Amino acid sequence: MILHHVQTSVSQSSGLKLALRYFAPGDTLLLSGDAVNCVLNKEWQLKLTMPVMLLEEDVLARGLEPLLATLPVNSNLIDYSRWVALSLQCEKVITW
Repeated sequence: MILHHVQTSVSQSSGLKLALRYFAPGDTLLLSGDAVNCVLNKEWQLKLTMPVMLLEEDVLARGLEPLLATLPVNSNLIDYSRWVALSLQCEKVITW
C-alpha cells in the first residue's frame, strides 16, 4: 500500500498525473498545498475516481470547504495527525 502525496498545482507539475498512473487498488491519494485546487477542475474531477484525502489546513486556507460538498469527488479532509498516521500505515510514501 502506497501513500501518493501530491502537493503542487496541476498547472505547475505533472505530479498528479504521475501519481494516478501508478495508483493501485489499496493505495491512498493525499492532496495538499496547491494540489487541493485540482478538485475544482472538471477534467481532474473525472480522473479522481478513488477516495481522495485533502489536507484540511490547505482546503481551509483556500476557502474550498463549502464547495467540497457540491463536487463529484469523494474527498475526506484530514489533519496533520491523521496524515502522520497514514504515512505510518502505508508501506511507502511517494511525494510527487
